[in-house]
Amino acid sequence: MKPARFIIVISPDFRVVPTTVAAAVEALMLEGFQPVLVMSTTSGLLNARNESFAVARRMTKGDEARGFMIDDDIHYADTVDNLRKAIHQSEIEKSAFVAPYLLGSGKSSIHDGTNLLTWKEAMALKNWSEIDTGGLGFYYGPLPLNYHFHVTDSAKGLTGEDILFFRENHIKPHVLQVKLQHLKLIPIPQGIDDEPIGWGCRDEKGSNN
Repeated sequence: MKPARFIIVISPDFRVVPTTVAAAVEALMLEGFQPVLVMSTTSGLLNARNESFAVARRMTKGDEARGFMIDDDIHYADTVDNLRKAIHQSEIEKSAFVAPYLLGSGKSSIHDGTNLLTWKEAMALKNWSEIDTGGLGFYYGPLPLNYHFHVTDSAKGLTGEDILFFRENHIKPHVLQVKLQHLKLIPIPQGIDDEPIGWGCRDEKGSNN
């Protein structure tokens, strides 16, 4: 068995998507890694990220690890084999990857260094191309467990814990083009005839097409 790999689920709302965790566990085990689940339910994203790193640090008794960071409202809707292959490549390269997911107003979670890409622009990126930064909703790679998440760096004029995580830890992630569903953008049907919408993975409107 290879070394342990973390699956850190950031869950300030006391929820989790079991199928996403199951896919991560299966993919890691197929690659011979021992999955270790850490789930933080502290209020607020920043507090939850920092608490989960502190827990993982106590478990490893060290500052360096590798594995997933996954937000609790991300549903992995692709094949386990695609995830396994990405983990395999990332481990060979000692690199990181993020998968794009839909945000509000047609934006994606992929950042080009200046702005968030639109969903259409993010979908046009070649699989495994290197990007500047991205959302941490579905991340795999180095976990610097002594890092403290924060939202601003006034000296550099940067904001956002996602951007700062990549910049301050000198991580240049690859983009993994797999299907994710951002559950917070999916309206709850109000009646039996209502169709849920926003299950977007592949186009700017949020459809599966």
